[in-house]
Amino acid sequence: MRRLIIISLLIILAHTAVAQPFGPPRYIANPKTGECKYYFAGDEIHFNPRPENYTLTVGFENGICDKFKICFETGDGWDQGKCVCQRWHEFNDTVGCVPVKNFAAINLCLAANGTWNSNLSNCVCQKEFQWNETNESGCVRIKKRNFFQKVINWLKGFF
Repeated sequence: MRRLIIISLLIILAHTAVAQPFGPPRYIANPKTGECKYYFAGDEIHFNPRPENYTLTVGFENGICDKFKICFETGDGWDQGKCVCQRWHEFNDTVGCVPVKNFAAINLCLAANGTWNSNLSNCVCQKEFQWNETNESGCVRIKKRNFFQKVINWLKGFF
């Protein structure tokens, strides 16, 4: 019985030592030339070796190669499926790394607990707040005017 267990363990260890780790299909790239392609390692019967110089795994989703190519031309690198842009720049899917517009406004928005909408270049404030960049206050509480204040403002128009 002891021999049978040892022989079984040796067979299992030998099989796992020879087995290739085949992962899911992915997109890989050559970091020197910017070329990107679909790659599937295959299985135990049909093994496809990784192309030479394609050392960077770009990602798994469709369209990632297009983003990588744009990033390769304008960015500083690629890390975990995202383009790394230089400081004060952000990645745009169509043009690559571009300077961040309204950097002061972005910081003001985030400091006021707002959410910056980079597509519209504006700040989205919490409920009952509105964006006010003119006096550098960011998201300010919306003032509710009562009837008395409306009458006073109306009378001011006559004097």
